[in-house]
Amino acid sequence: MGYPAFRAGWYTPHWLDRLQWGIREESAVEIRPELQHLAVGDRVPDSPDGSVFFTVVELEPDEALVLRSSRHILKPMRRLDFSWAFCLANAGNDSTRLTMRARARCEPLWAGAVLEPVIGIGDFINAGAMLRGIRSRAEHGHR
Repeated sequence: MGYPAFRAGWYTPHWLDRLQWGIREESAVEIRPELQHLAVGDRVPDSPDGSVFFTVVELEPDEALVLRSSRHILKPMRRLDFSWAFCLANAGNDSTRLTMRARARCEPLWAGAVLEPVIGIGDFINAGAMLRGIRSRAEHGHR
């Protein structure tokens, strides 16, 4: 995962990335072996110039990936602590469940209350599209 110019994208439809964020590159439709190596402390870019990024804070192969950022600041925020966790669990019958959780705290606190309705709707749409994109790649064996 990560900004498509540097990594495989966010697995969301290209029209959505273009509309919401102005991203020109498309997410990969296959798993790219050269991008499968992450370690705690690595940066996952989320902007065309790499100035906005996530840092890998936890990585348990085949179990969890936790990303954290303080770089995704929108006005009127002054500070942001954002984390994004992706966790895999055995769902029985030879299947796996992927859960995604996002948490954010910003300063000033009122900025979060003002931005939350707008960001929440966008993130809800994005998260659903991302999960469907990951599912499609996993179910169709793109490797």
